[in-house]
Amino acid sequence: MNPNRTSSGKSAKSRVSPATRKSLNTPKVKSKAAIAANLPPVKVFYQGGDDWNIDESIGYLVRKLTNSIRRHVDSKMQIHGLTHSQWGPLMLIVNGKGNTAGALARELDMDAGAMTRMVDRLEDKGMLKRVSRDNDRRVAHLELTKKGRAAIKVVPDSLAEVLNHHLRSFGHDEVIHLKASLRRMLENGGDVLPKSDPILIKTV
Repeated sequence: MNPNRTSSGKSAKSRVSPATRKSLNTPKVKSKAAIAANLPPVKVFYQGGDDWNIDESIGYLVRKLTNSIRRHVDSKMQIHGLTHSQWGPLMLIVNGKGNTAGALARELDMDAGAMTRMVDRLEDKGMLKRVSRDNDRRVAHLELTKKGRAAIKVVPDSLAEVLNHHLRSFGHDEVIHLKASLRRMLENGGDVLPKSDPILIKTV
């Protein structure tokens, strides 16, 4: 007698319900705790306490670098009548990084209300327009107008000039390594932080 068949002649597999069979074939999604448990061990590059030196903090250096790049670009954008708070959202929209006020606020780490007011100003200047989609009229999608697209044409050249200025003492391989390192840090920041690891209490 076939061990896979019951006394009625039906196979054991045929007695499994479609829902059960689907669950058996569905890949298991790891929980956040399981993902955190499999993260590589944390290396202690920083120590807190009285010996903390802000000038050695990568976060502080990245913030100062961001501010420096923004100041240089803004100085170039002044002649075109654009500030960072204006050309920033426009560049994100045209590059597919967000097409709603909420998405832009998250991308730029801004308050949703402040971003809505900025969108209002850009709309008043004729740079963009709100468009309601048939499948979701609750959310206003943002699109650049002809004037908005013309205005940001100068932004990439200014960004390239400013970035090249900040990288003028770097070699080609150093730039590639820098970008790779920043992407790795961003990926690490997206991981689930194990709250129970005592080492993390002392790191920054």
